[in-house]
Amino acid sequence: MYIEDNTFNEKVLLHSFPEEVVEDVIIVASSLPQELYKTNSKFGADKSLCRYTLMNGEKISFPYRIYGIEKLEVPSFFTFTQNLIFHAFLSRSDKGIIREEHIRAILEEDYPDWIFPYIIKLSDEYVIEILDVIYYYLSRQNCKNIQHFCKLNLQSFKRSYSRMVSYWNEYYRSCMFCNYVGKKLFVDCYGYHNS
Repeated sequence: MYIEDNTFNEKVLLHSFPEEVVEDVIIVASSLPQELYKTNSKFGADKSLCRYTLMNGEKISFPYRIYGIEKLEVPSFFTFTQNLIFHAFLSRSDKGIIREEHIRAILEEDYPDWIFPYIIKLSDEYVIEILDVIYYYLSRQNCKNIQHFCKLNLQSFKRSYSRMVSYWNEYYRSCMFCNYVGKKLFVDCYGYHNS
């Protein structure tokens, strides 16, 4: 994908979303504060990127974390798709409360399947309130498409499951694993099984 005179903002976001929404990505990128990208100058490092294959076979990669975000309001002129891009990207914030706010905004909508990587990636983290939010919404939906996405990205999915287990082991062992929201999310919603 090539666009003349990309700013750093656009370059980061263009790799984070499918080509079908490139025009929307450019609008969102231009609306984010330039300081955000100065603070996050290591976006290009391989270990700081989350990589997924979308349902259509397209590959995307987005930052594991973005730093320096306080509270950003969604511009009133954004379209539905631009809102989703904004919320998905900001769900990578280093602040749990901001991640929770943006994933909730996504889950309250009828989102397309290119949002799945952002939901899955938040599911392997340690903030139990985020897991609760994701489980609350997904457990009330038909999850066949997101389960197919998980199978398509099986290695990443298995790593996410292992991360979720390690966070339970570190922080939430007082809860039996079979009752832990992270396990219920992976089994009930994502279709995880040991075989």
